[in-house]
Amino acid sequence: QLQQMGKRLAIISNFDSRLDMLLEDLGIRSYFHQVIISSLAPAAKPNPLIFHYALEKLGCEAEYAIHIGDNKKEDFKAAQAAGLSAILYDPGCYKTGLIRDRIGSLLELTSILS
Repeated sequence: QLQQMGKRLAIISNFDSRLDMLLEDLGIRSYFHQVIISSLAPAAKPNPLIFHYALEKLGCEAEYAIHIGDNKKEDFKAAQAAGLSAILYDPGCYKTGLIRDRIGSLLELTSILS
């Protein structure tokens, strides 16, 4: 749905080089324009360099990018430090009430990004 909306998607991960093959095996690799793996990038999260590297690969400015991740330090705060907007993916957030800049389901992204 996000691709149909014209959104360019990427993964930024501290996982190892098996990630590309794992995404292929899951049948979802084609949804992502770039897969940035920290071992092949100039830095790892939470270093802002990995976010800037990903933006360069995507040909995107930070002010037009949103990073969605499940780790408050390595995703949410690090993306903000790199100048990106950030959303924390927190499936448990609805158990304690809706919290700003958090989503409990990735399905929410289509309405947020439309």
